This record gives sequence, structure tokens and C-alpha cells, in this order.
Amino acid sequence: MLLYHHSLEYLASQAIIGGSVGTLRMCLEELKLDKERFDEYCSGSMWKNVVRCNNDPGRFRAVFELSTEIAGVPGTRLLTELVNISTKVEIIEYLVSLGGSVEKYNLVGVRDVTVFRKLISLGASVFRGDAGPEDPTVLVSAAQNGAEEILTEILAMDVFDVDQVDEHDEIALCCAIQNGHVGCVRILVDACADPNARNSYGEIFLSRFLETYCIDYEYPGLDAVFQCFELVIGSQLTRTETKEDLKKTCTKLIEGQREENLQERLEKIIGTTVLGKEVDFEDSPCIWRLSVRLEEKFREWFAPMKSELLVQRILELL
Repeated sequence: MLLYHHSLEYLASQAIIGGSVGTLRMCLEELKLDKERFDEYCSGSMWKNVVRCNNDPGRFRAVFELSTEIAGVPGTRLLTELVNISTKVEIIEYLVSLGGSVEKYNLVGVRDVTVFRKLISLGASVFRGDAGPEDPTVLVSAAQNGAEEILTEILAMDVFDVDQVDEHDEIALCCAIQNGHVGCVRILVDACADPNARNSYGEIFLSRFLETYCIDYEYPGLDAVFQCFELVIGSQLTRTETKEDLKKTCTKLIEGQREENLQERLEKIIGTTVLGKEVDFEDSPCIWRLSVRLEEKFREWFAPMKSELLVQRILELL
């Protein structure tokens, strides 16, 4: 009997995914014969599958209405959970009309301005959880994702300081630059974002980012990042001390002062142990060859970025 119920639940899930109303009706009617099992299946997982697997509003309505016909309308708490996992305006509106709420909807991942505006109009908050205006995650996330229209909407609300630091010690301007979102940088510069801002260690965000960009790993869109720096350096708010700090960072990177620590960085990445056993680099040809290949790869990655691709061009701006 247990195997039979599992099979029915699986078949019902597949019917939900495929939008097969007839098959779903048959499975739910059969499952309903065992009230305890039916109630357990309908307690949440079934409804969440209905929302997650039916992005088409028409198909969603058909599946959802059949489910409510047999299982009844979900409670307010469950409806709110379903609202929070939906990304379609029509589905969100429908669930809200049944008693769901958008008050706790997480706006961080929203990239469609139409969805954003509708959620705000329905009562969603730009504040994450109970954090309030001291947590600018939604603002920083919009800049990081390149969501220009949403960023503009958030700034127009005037609920966050444009230079507010989030829980990861990041600001919107730096996140927009590191992802090469020129439009977002322009919006933030026009909103008087401070290019001289410092992180919790007292380092200028722009210099620290440039150093990380050129030393640790390759971000996408070098040309876009340069355009972002061009906008920021050209801002009237950029102070001389910030430009001098950037110039110092660029010069240091071009001269390759970090090249001498390459072997130390390689050993940190490879580690000095393999499966808990100490490794002697000199006596282990395999590990030595690996370190050589990594060293060659690092030089291949770092050398162009430190000179031609980005740093030299920024230094010329200064």
C-alpha cells in the first residue's frame, strides 16, 4: 500500500509538472481515500510544486483550481509561502487575492522592474526581514545584478543611503563596477555616490577592488569595467587623495611587486598535504609538475590584466 501511495504521489507530481489536469484529478481522488496520507501530501509539497512547475499563468490556474476543488483552499500561511516562491505577477496577484501576503517577499533576487513595481504596490517591503533601513542588501543587489530600472526605483524611495555598506562590507557603486554595469554606475554617480568611500579596514573601495581584480581572479567584461572607472574618476566628487591611491595601486600592479609571492600563493592553493600525507615538492615529480602548470597558468592570467587590459588604461586616466 505504501509503495502504491508513493507511486500515486510521484504520478501526481508529474501531472502537476506537465499540467495534466485529468491525470492529477485521478491521482488526488485515489489518494484521498487515505485521509492521513492525503493530508500529508497536501500539507505543502504539492502546492509548492504547483507554483514552481507552472510558470504559465493559465496552466497554473487550471492546476491550482483543480487542486483546491479536491483538497480545499490552502491556509493563509501556506498561501504566503507560495507567494514568496513565485516570480510571475499574475500568479502572485491570484494568490494574494486568495489571502496570501507579499509583506515578507524577498526582493533581492528580483530583476524584472514590472514584477518589482507590482510587489511594492501589493505591500512588499524593500527591507529584508526585520532588518530595516540599516540593511541595504536590496540596493546593493540591484547594482550587482545590473537592474538599472529597479536601482532607480529604490533610490527614488529615498530609504537607503547610496553609500551604505551591506553585511558583506560592500557598497552599491563597487558592486556595479566589479560586474561592469556601466548604466548602474552612471545612475549611482548621478545620485552622488561617494567614490572616496572606504571599507571597514579603512581601504578605499576602488583601490581595493582594483587590486583584487588584477591579482585574484578574472571578472567578466574588462572594457565595461574600464568604462565604469572612467565615469567614477571623471566625477567631480572624486578627491585627489583617491586618485593618488588608485595611481599607487596601478603602479604597484604594473611593476609586479606581488610576483615574488607567486610560489607562496601556489603552495597555499595546492596545499602542502595530499589526503593527509605530507608532500615534499622536490621529491614529488607529480606535484612539482602540477605547480609548474599552475604557475604558467597564473602568469597567463595575471600578466595581461596587470598591463594591457585594464590597469595601464586606468593609470593613463589619472
